[in-house]
Amino acid sequence: MKYKILIVLIISFLFIGCSQKINNYAKPTDVLHEQALTQTQKATIKSGTTIKTYITATYINQIGHELEGKNHEVEKFIVSIYVPSEQRQELYNEITFIINGTEVSYVTTMKKDNPLLQLIPSSNPWSRHYYVEAPRNTKSKTITFRFKTLDNESTVLLFPKDYL
Repeated sequence: MKYKILIVLIISFLFIGCSQKINNYAKPTDVLHEQALTQTQKATIKSGTTIKTYITATYINQIGHELEGKNHEVEKFIVSIYVPSEQRQELYNEITFIINGTEVSYVTTMKKDNPLLQLIPSSNPWSRHYYVEAPRNTKSKTITFRFKTLDNESTVLLFPKDYL
């Protein structure tokens, strides 16, 4: 009886080990969101222990989709910012983006129906979305991204370049 159970377990482990690891049923949007998820990071802006702002940044240069564009001379990000309702809503206008130590001047507010928002894995309906471009720094292997308000600063997000 013991040997029969052992044989059944060994055979079942063989079938599990030989299963296919490639998902043929994955949709192209699933693969796209998986690539974007590897290039997405989150940060917060705090004042003491109170969180003032939630920020999600996605580095879209590495995704490789036609919506991303062909200009490889700039670093491109989609940034989602959410300020909780109990905080000052003016924080949306006070936030500055600092990429590689330089304050970014090219920031565009995105509308909710913008096709670029299809690139990010999750789109919070309460967030405001921004398209951010910065000049490419060819000397560095990483991109440092910080967010700053008049009073506080976020943690530093590090995005690796040449991921693919």
